[in-house]
Amino acid sequence: MKVGGVAFNASGRTRIWEVLYQTIGDDWLFGKGMASSEIVIRNTFNGLIAQPHNDYLRYYYDTGAVGLTLYLCFALSFVIRSAGNLIRSIRYQTPDYPLHVAALLSFLAVSWSMLTDNSVCYSFVMFPLAIVMGCSLGAGAAAPVPVLELEPTYFQPQTQPLGRDVRIVS
Repeated sequence: MKVGGVAFNASGRTRIWEVLYQTIGDDWLFGKGMASSEIVIRNTFNGLIAQPHNDYLRYYYDTGAVGLTLYLCFALSFVIRSAGNLIRSIRYQTPDYPLHVAALLSFLAVSWSMLTDNSVCYSFVMFPLAIVMGCSLGAGAAAPVPVLELEPTYFQPQTQPLGRDVRIVS
């Protein structure tokens, strides 16, 4: 496989991906259903290969353009939120910045590996990732508001309008 003039060894993955692209048919919008990519791969390659070796293609085949778009929206939302937490953490010099860096780098690494691997299928990959991502989001939500961002409010006593006579009637 050549990308930009550089040759990569795809280890036969391009044959797997080609089968999925050819069999998606008219189901490109909503996909063919969960795990249907695995069934097609197993049947085509006589059980020798069981996974599509590209999780984005798996999302597209199983859940269609709708499912893939939802996943990409989630990914973008996480990156924006966690990057915002990191910026806040650095700006106010709070000690949780390594957590946000770890979450962003872990998510980037797993997202990159999803191009040619089945990272989503591996619980030993996804559980730690979910924990780090959750800690980053939770630390950002629970972060105290710095004193510099608090707007001062002053007590305004209520006064009686001038010219009114106040009488106590018993």
